Amino acid sequence: LEAALEEGRPAGLKSLGNWDTIYRGLSSLSPVAKSAWFEFDHLYSDSAFALVLPIVFASQPATLMDIGANTGKWAQRCLDFDSSVKLTLVDLPEQIAIARGNLECSLSRLDFYEADLLNSETAFPAGQDVIWMSQFLTCFSIDAVAHILRRAAASLSAAGSVYVLDTFWDRQQYDIAK
Repeated sequence: LEAALEEGRPAGLKSLGNWDTIYRGLSSLSPVAKSAWFEFDHLYSDSAFALVLPIVFASQPATLMDIGANTGKWAQRCLDFDSSVKLTLVDLPEQIAIARGNLECSLSRLDFYEADLLNSETAFPAGQDVIWMSQFLTCFSIDAVAHILRRAAASLSAAGSVYVLDTFWDRQQYDIAK
């Protein structure tokens, strides 16, 4: 942990696998490690979905793009909430494979866009009414976040909106939560 913080890189990652980032290896983790990762990863977002769905769908979007789609949990909630919305899931190929497997029954309303989100040259699919990012941006540096948000803005339709659901550690009431 100390080396990772001092050097700004995942110094201990090689102990889990030969990946540049943990996101490339999530599908390859042991069942126990994978379960622990996704349970923690979904801890805050899953409980918020019911609260934010009416807000996200208030404008009746025809298209919604989920950047950092992960396992497809949010996508499934969107498909259940609105029977006409078309979704585009954007993530690494390894994560898209997981989401595709979890969403097999709804493939006609889904597009999958495999992308290295940290590659600032990668454009996102255009014409999106809503762009959603959940527990995603806090995983990256300020520069990477700026690149992701610029590309997201460029892919919006004229009246489109971006929604970000994320934890803000420096705004926690109790020190232990920080």
